Amino acid sequence: MDLCADATAFSFVFDDQFDGSLGQEPARATAVRQRLIDIVHGALLGPGADACAVVLADIWARSTCGAHQGWVARTAHEWEYYFATQAHEAIGRLRKVPRTWRATSRFGAALRERTCPPLFLGERVAGIHIPAAAGSGDAPGREADRSG
Repeated sequence: MDLCADATAFSFVFDDQFDGSLGQEPARATAVRQRLIDIVHGALLGPGADACAVVLADIWARSTCGAHQGWVARTAHEWEYYFATQAHEAIGRLRKVPRTWRATSRFGAALRERTCPPLFLGERVAGIHIPAAAGSGDAPGREADRSG
């Protein structure tokens, strides 16, 4: 549970840093998120790493220790998707695109359905492995749902 709590705290701090000037600078936002994406793809922390990178590296190390490789690959992708939403929002702020309910709900749905760090860490905390195919559109029973 500590892992999920730490990931939740991280996501709040990470997200909040984009509420200021960083959220107005897509190139800088992209550089910030790329450093974090690199961590979940195996990069080591460099000298002078910022606090978010240090915390994510710790969360990633704890969550992947002894994890099934399929879960590690899937979860790295989920983190990457989560980080990508920040650059998207920065571009929208720069273009002064009004934050409509539809745009907000689209990002919100993506985060809820695919990229809520504590949710995808739940599998690890519970000590279970759910095969990737279980979440795909081709999972057993889906075809029956479409035919009816």
